[in-house]
Amino acid sequence: MVLGKLVKIIDISSAWEPNSLLQNIVIEHTLAGKTFIYISDASRGAILVLEVGSGSEWPVVVCSPAPGLQIALVKQPTHSVLIVVRLHYHGIIELDTAALRRRTL
Repeated sequence: MVLGKLVKIIDISSAWEPNSLLQNIVIEHTLAGKTFIYISDASRGAILVLEVGSGSEWPVVVCSPAPGLQIALVKQPTHSVLIVVRLHYHGIIELDTAALRRRTL
């Protein structure tokens, strides 16, 4: 919503599976002008990556399945990182979003 108007509807129905446990949605606007959506799926231990402009989507497995998988985007001067926190896991996982956008880690 921008100024009370709906700007865009993005269909994510093909990105998830029937047993998915979708937890968080984070949106990144890159310096190149592309928009990526990252969705955590705890049932697979994966981050679902959607490139809004092309409509392409792919999962990136980052850990084993967990009951909770939280994500946060941290913008740094030279790059962005996605912080991943698993429930019942001591520590965090830090992923360079450029790697997620390449479809491989």
